[in-house]
Amino acid sequence: YLQGQLASQLATESFVEHFLRGEGRSMPRLSFALEQANARLRMAWMELERKVPLVTTIVAVHVFRGVAHWVSIGDSPLYVWRRSSLKRLNADHSVQDPSRPGVRSNTLRYALTYRPIEAVDRSPRRGFSLGRDAKLVCASDGVFTLSDQRICETLNVQPVSVQGAVDGLLEEVSAVGKPRQDNTTVAVVARQW
Repeated sequence: YLQGQLASQLATESFVEHFLRGEGRSMPRLSFALEQANARLRMAWMELERKVPLVTTIVAVHVFRGVAHWVSIGDSPLYVWRRSSLKRLNADHSVQDPSRPGVRSNTLRYALTYRPIEAVDRSPRRGFSLGRDAKLVCASDGVFTLSDQRICETLNVQPVSVQGAVDGLLEEVSAVGKPRQDNTTVAVVARQW
């Protein structure tokens, strides 16, 4: 657990720092920041004498003038939510266990690590236009405690604010009380509420 927490913290700090220092279009900045986050994990891995594997998932979104661009590695979902629907935008880099149909597996095929990046999911070149009614929901894998239908239902009853939507999802995940619950982080992006 602590290894994952450290990897997540290092990758996030490096990603944000390098993205904010960058200039120009969204995708080159996102891609550069992702490479730098991976380089930071490699440096930390070497500082720890290569004894601690540092692995984390990452999903990062930049919205400019109503158009979203993203990069992601791993199984952390990026959804677009409209009142009646929830649709995943990014790829899921996890392996499903065929011996457990209907049960979500958290075995990752790809993640951000101390090794060279093997696979990245990127938004379409022109990005994804949010429109007036669309909201983006970015989360860690703990949100999979809830079905897509339950996520949508929870968001539909939390119309007051972005913070209300985030709090509602976190409360729903906590209420399930799943043993060995994965950590849950949620961010919601909206042009207007």
